[in-house]
Amino acid sequence: TGVSAFLEWDNRLLLEVQKPHKWTTQKGQTHIGCGFIGGAVEPGESVLEALQREAHEEIGCGLEVAEASGTTRLCADQSIINTALFDSAVFEWEARAAGYNFDGRVPVLSATPLARRTPIDLPALLVVDLDLFSQIGARSLTVRAAQAQGAAMIERTAIPPTGLLYLANSAQRF
Repeated sequence: TGVSAFLEWDNRLLLEVQKPHKWTTQKGQTHIGCGFIGGAVEPGESVLEALQREAHEEIGCGLEVAEASGTTRLCADQSIINTALFDSAVFEWEARAAGYNFDGRVPVLSATPLARRTPIDLPALLVVDLDLFSQIGARSLTVRAAQAQGAAMIERTAIPPTGLLYLANSAQRF
């Protein structure tokens, strides 16, 4: 099982920029995935413990997790059902694809960082509003175009301005 979080910060979304080894190049264009923080639940951890550990590893602080009134599940067959499997999850999807180091349901929780956010083991964090998040999801945008539309990139390492941003993993399914 895995877990991820839809992070709100100052009425904007805070997304991780995937590590360079996950970037791909197609027709000379670098494709850079962006998504919600999170990862695999390790043996002996609860979903919330795993999310807090991932938050500390990826952005250097803990999270305040919001309560959810219900959970919407996107099943592997693309059907959608309502469930209450995880108390705090707002969304859940089934990870059954190659490339995942876990197999099962991935709850996506709504949370807020408890301190200043900084990329720790990530190359960068991307801060966008909901409209820009939707635009990146509908069609990939270059880093430069996203920044021109108000996105903020908090970089630990340089991100190519001509790189094409796309939504990955939980963010792609949201």
